[in-house]
Amino acid sequence: MQNHNEIIKDILREMYTVAKTSQVMSVSWWLDKATLLNALRQNITDDLIVVRMACQKEKFDLIQGGMKISEAKLKVESESENFKLWESLEAQHDIVKEQINLSKKRELISDI
Repeated sequence: MQNHNEIIKDILREMYTVAKTSQVMSVSWWLDKATLLNALRQNITDDLIVVRMACQKEKFDLIQGGMKISEAKLKVESESENFKLWESLEAQHDIVKEQINLSKKRELISDI
Protein backbone atom coordinates (compact mmCIF):
# COMPACT_ATOMS: atom_id res chain seq x y z
CA MET A 1 0.00 0.00 0.00
CA GLN A 2 1.24 3.49 -0.83
CA ASN A 3 2.07 5.87 1.97
CA HIS A 4 0.42 9.26 2.02
CA ASN A 5 3.44 11.08 0.56
CA GLU A 6 3.40 8.83 -2.52
CA ILE A 7 -0.36 9.30 -2.90
CA ILE A 8 0.04 13.09 -2.69
CA LYS A 9 2.83 13.03 -5.27
CA ASP A 10 0.70 10.89 -7.60
CA ILE A 11 -2.27 13.26 -7.30
CA LEU A 12 -0.08 16.32 -7.88
CA ARG A 13 1.62 14.64 -10.84
CA GLU A 14 -1.77 13.81 -12.35
CA MET A 15 -2.99 17.39 -11.87
CA TYR A 16 0.23 18.74 -13.37
CA THR A 17 -0.07 16.48 -16.41
CA VAL A 18 -3.67 17.53 -17.00
CA ALA A 19 -2.77 21.22 -16.72
CA LYS A 20 0.37 20.90 -18.86
CA THR A 21 -1.40 19.07 -21.67
CA SER A 22 -4.41 21.42 -21.49
CA GLN A 23 -6.81 18.54 -20.98
CA VAL A 24 -10.32 19.63 -20.15
CA MET A 25 -11.48 18.03 -16.92
CA SER A 26 -14.77 18.53 -15.15
CA VAL A 27 -15.04 20.79 -12.14
CA SER A 28 -15.93 17.74 -10.05
CA TRP A 29 -12.63 16.09 -11.09
CA TRP A 30 -10.67 19.08 -9.78
CA LEU A 31 -12.73 19.21 -6.59
CA ASP A 32 -12.29 15.47 -6.03
CA LYS A 33 -8.52 15.87 -6.31
CA ALA A 34 -8.59 18.89 -3.99
CA THR A 35 -10.68 16.95 -1.48
CA LEU A 36 -8.20 14.08 -1.51
CA LEU A 37 -5.28 16.47 -1.07
CA ASN A 38 -7.05 18.23 1.75
CA ALA A 39 -7.68 14.93 3.54
CA LEU A 40 -4.01 13.99 3.16
CA ARG A 41 -2.76 17.43 4.21
CA GLN A 42 -3.24 16.53 7.88
CA ASN A 43 -0.77 13.68 7.44
CA ILE A 44 1.82 16.15 6.19
CA THR A 45 1.13 18.36 9.20
CA ASP A 46 1.54 15.40 11.53
CA ASP A 47 4.85 14.48 9.86
CA LEU A 48 6.01 18.10 10.10
CA ILE A 49 5.43 18.11 13.85
CA VAL A 50 7.40 14.89 14.35
CA VAL A 51 10.32 16.06 12.19
CA ARG A 52 10.37 19.53 13.75
CA MET A 53 10.56 17.96 17.20
CA ALA A 54 13.40 15.68 16.07
CA CYS A 55 15.34 18.72 14.81
CA GLN A 56 14.76 20.55 18.08
CA LYS A 57 16.02 17.50 19.99
CA GLU A 58 19.13 17.36 17.80
CA LYS A 59 19.84 21.03 18.59
CA PHE A 60 19.13 20.51 22.27
CA ASP A 61 21.52 17.54 22.44
CA LEU A 62 24.27 19.54 20.75
CA ILE A 63 23.75 22.46 23.13
CA GLN A 64 23.75 20.11 26.11
CA GLY A 65 27.04 18.78 24.77
CA GLY A 66 28.56 22.25 25.04
CA MET A 67 27.96 23.68 21.58
CA LYS A 68 26.82 27.28 21.23
CA ILE A 69 23.18 27.77 20.22
CA SER A 70 24.06 29.39 16.90
CA GLU A 71 26.54 26.62 16.08
CA ALA A 72 24.00 23.92 16.96
CA LYS A 73 21.38 25.59 14.79
CA LEU A 74 23.78 25.88 11.85
CA LYS A 75 24.98 22.29 12.24
CA VAL A 76 21.45 20.87 12.29
CA GLU A 77 20.33 23.03 9.35
CA SER A 78 23.34 22.06 7.25
CA GLU A 79 23.77 18.38 8.12
CA SER A 80 20.56 16.91 9.52
CA GLU A 81 18.46 14.56 7.43
CA ASN A 82 15.54 15.53 9.65
CA PHE A 83 16.01 19.17 8.68
CA LYS A 84 16.06 18.27 4.97
CA LEU A 85 12.85 16.30 5.47
CA TRP A 86 11.32 19.22 7.38
CA GLU A 87 12.05 21.61 4.51
CA SER A 88 10.72 19.12 1.98
CA LEU A 89 7.50 18.57 3.95
CA GLU A 90 6.94 22.31 4.33
CA ALA A 91 7.34 22.76 0.58
CA GLN A 92 4.96 19.87 -0.08
CA HIS A 93 2.44 21.33 2.36
CA ASP A 94 2.59 24.70 0.56
CA ILE A 95 2.16 23.06 -2.85
CA VAL A 96 -0.81 21.02 -1.65
CA LYS A 97 -2.42 24.10 -0.13
CA GLU A 98 -1.97 26.05 -3.36
CA GLN A 99 -3.36 23.22 -5.50
CA ILE A 100 -6.42 23.07 -3.27
CA ASN A 101 -6.91 26.83 -3.70
CA LEU A 102 -6.46 26.61 -7.48
CA SER A 103 -8.98 23.79 -7.71
CA LYS A 104 -11.50 25.87 -5.79
CA LYS A 105 -10.89 28.79 -8.15
CA ARG A 106 -11.54 26.52 -11.11
CA GLU A 107 -14.94 25.81 -9.62
CA LEU A 108 -15.67 29.51 -9.19
CA ILE A 109 -14.60 30.29 -12.75
CA SER A 110 -16.79 27.54 -14.15
CA ASP A 111 -19.84 29.08 -12.44
CA ILE A 112 -19.37 32.32 -14.37
